[in-house]
Amino acid sequence: MTPAATWCQGQTNTCRVLCNADAAVNECTESDLKWKCTCNSNSSTPGIQYYRQTMPFYICQEVFKKCISQNAGNAQGQDTCNNNIQPLCATIDPPKSPVKDSGSDGSSSTATTGASQPSKTSGGSTQVTSTSSKGLAGPTLAPVGNGAFVAAMGLMAYLL
Repeated sequence: MTPAATWCQGQTNTCRVLCNADAAVNECTESDLKWKCTCNSNSSTPGIQYYRQTMPFYICQEVFKKCISQNAGNAQGQDTCNNNIQPLCATIDPPKSPVKDSGSDGSSSTATTGASQPSKTSGGSTQVTSTSSKGLAGPTLAPVGNGAFVAAMGLMAYLL
């Protein structure tokens, strides 16, 4: 399997999982590394850029590797790669499988790390705020298609 085929397979697998096995669009083209991922639940692209095994991750890692190899024997140059490129690469492993609904009403509820904690009001009552979603990731301004590749190459050119 070619690297491009492996990258596309990772991208489409991760899109499927992040869209809870219900992607409206889940495409990746090996020849130009263009990709699209849109979930049916909210018609948006999940936060692909935060997850490993996605096109933005693979491209970021490739830019990082090239930066390191182009700065062989140059500790300061490699430090720049480590400090300016590597932190931009995704660090979260995608879920192993789509979230399964254990309820009987056909709806799905997912806890989020950004949910508010209960807060005590001055009147003695407790106010609770919660969120729910059918998807694992909310809409973002994630680069779509070859935009990530172009941005990564621009960053690499700027750093070198």
